[in-house]
Amino acid sequence: MRLNALFPGIPYAFRANFFHLVMDIAWWGVFNGSAAIFLPVFTTRLGASAFQIGILTGIPAAMNILLAFPAGFISQRYPVLRANLVVAVLNRMLFFPFILLPFFLQSNALVLAILLNMVLMNIPGACTGILGPAFLGECVPPNLRAQTVGIRFAALAAVTMLTSLLCGQILNRAPFPLSYQVVFFIGFMGTGLSVFHLTRIRSYASLNLPGKELELAAPPPAASGQGHLWLGILKGPFGRVLGILFFSQFSLNLAASLAPLYQVRGLALSDGAISLGSAIFWVLFFFGSILSGRLSRRLSLKRITSLGIILVALSAVLFAYSFQLWIYVICQVVSGLGWGLLTAGQFNYVLARTPASGRTAYLTWYNLAMNLALLAGALLGPLMADRTGILEALLLVAALRFVAGLAIQKWG
Repeated sequence: MRLNALFPGIPYAFRANFFHLVMDIAWWGVFNGSAAIFLPVFTTRLGASAFQIGILTGIPAAMNILLAFPAGFISQRYPVLRANLVVAVLNRMLFFPFILLPFFLQSNALVLAILLNMVLMNIPGACTGILGPAFLGECVPPNLRAQTVGIRFAALAAVTMLTSLLCGQILNRAPFPLSYQVVFFIGFMGTGLSVFHLTRIRSYASLNLPGKELELAAPPPAASGQGHLWLGILKGPFGRVLGILFFSQFSLNLAASLAPLYQVRGLALSDGAISLGSAIFWVLFFFGSILSGRLSRRLSLKRITSLGIILVALSAVLFAYSFQLWIYVICQVVSGLGWGLLTAGQFNYVLARTPASGRTAYLTWYNLAMNLALLAGALLGPLMADRTGILEALLLVAALRFVAGLAIQKWG
């Protein structure tokens, strides 16, 4: 394959890294379009309560919060690429029990077993959350990050879309719960092949890249008093960025545990309709990711992130009133485009605000803030819905997201 013809501007020395980075995320898209999408739906169909769905959604964040600083200190003592590979292998091996558990357990016992296994697999998962951005920062030179990250997210979207359509057909045709076990097995295979490509990626400093590709972006101002040391980071400009991103992430995750419940019990959507909506979402996520890379040449990463959040706010309103399939389809179109812009834009925005020296410390604080927001949103969302009703809660979530988008634009 001639990568330069498909992706102009990719230097020859970087092509192998680029290929494996794209294939890594593409195989992760197999997991994303199967197990990641349908595990909360499966747990809901087992009869899980809103609070249990909230716990399922919040477990990754809780483990990241508990292990953020130990993982950050440990990761500073080992090479980032090697440490990322080790924790990725451990994390993905622990997904295998999800395939086997339905053979032995049912209903409430199975729900509790799923929650317990989520805790176990997210112990190494806490390290991957911290090391992931640092990993990309080490293997992708600054001048190629926006293009590489945009294409990676586009590949994730395309594969997720195709996989979710395939899984929707499996769920419609195979008996329950065997259908979900097949879907989980597909996801597990995707994670394994993703790990293979992680083993092939090298630090960009070890590649024979042209001088212009090694140019560093202007570093952000150092944190006052202590440079990039752990506590000094919060005193500098990065501390304000963290505060704004925390609020935006909180508003984004308030509906995380409500969505599967509302799809199954409020909108009464079938697995096929959920699969179709997911496929549409990821098609637009694909275009949003590509558009983010192109817009980064014209707009600031802050504006791209803000626009993405505002579109996601609009999608929450549409989701609340998706009692007809065509409204649900429009909701997924707006949501996919918004999340594509937001995800790629925010990722590059944060990397641009962290210096190469001490990046792990900055990203540990970022990881901690994002996971605190995820956990708070996942647990408070069901409580809010209990008091107001899910429909009203979704409208409140939309309002908070809109405010978050304006806050990033004004103070980010």
